[in-house]
Amino acid sequence: HFGVRSMRYYLNCVNCVRRDVLPDREKIRARIDNVVSWLRENQIRPAAIDVCRSVRSGYLPKEAADFVEQTFLSRLGELYELEYCNLMGD
Repeated sequence: HFGVRSMRYYLNCVNCVRRDVLPDREKIRARIDNVVSWLRENQIRPAAIDVCRSVRSGYLPKEAADFVEQTFLSRLGELYELEYCNLMGD
């Protein structure tokens, strides 16, 4: 579920991925497609986008992190001209 409150956008995930199971790539692609479609349909042009993969917390298995990041950035690149900035230094 996507929403907007006071010019702040949010995503409320109802069907979260289990931490102990490697997520299915097609489900990942479908979720990313949903986010990108929502951004496009609502003509949202964010000033900044923070991509947090939650690897350190264990939410996303490390084996899936690169795939999630690359797929998400690739799809965002279809909407926006991206300028990459690594805030963590790693």
